[in-house]
Amino acid sequence: MMETYRQNVIGPWKVTKAFLPLLEKSALHLKQRDIKQSSVINISSIMSSLELAKNLPYYYYDYQCSKVALNMLTICMGKDLEKKKIFFSLLHPGWVQTKMGTDKAPLTPDAAAKNIIECLQAITNDHHRKLIDTRD
Repeated sequence: MMETYRQNVIGPWKVTKAFLPLLEKSALHLKQRDIKQSSVINISSIMSSLELAKNLPYYYYDYQCSKVALNMLTICMGKDLEKKKIFFSLLHPGWVQTKMGTDKAPLTPDAAAKNIIECLQAITNDHHRKLIDTRD
């Protein structure tokens, strides 16, 4: 569990902290948040949903707990840095054919990447501090 937590929570936190001075500088002249100018987008999962978890037929404790923590980190940092006009959001790429997702998953990595790119092109300030399903 600790390795998954380090990968899914500590890693994104350290990267965000390292780039924070550049994100702040990039947003300095903005009148409002602008995703294209200064943003942090983390990859999460709807498997982190507390509501959805009540009815799941299976659980990946380490993965799900780490994604819940990543969601909280992203939402809290987004609120904490709101005055600095930095955009924060989370994306759910869907069930992807990876080591964890296996070949049973419906999305290839290429298809998931395409969905993510399309989602990023359509994202707006209304998505600040929210988890977005890239399959929608």
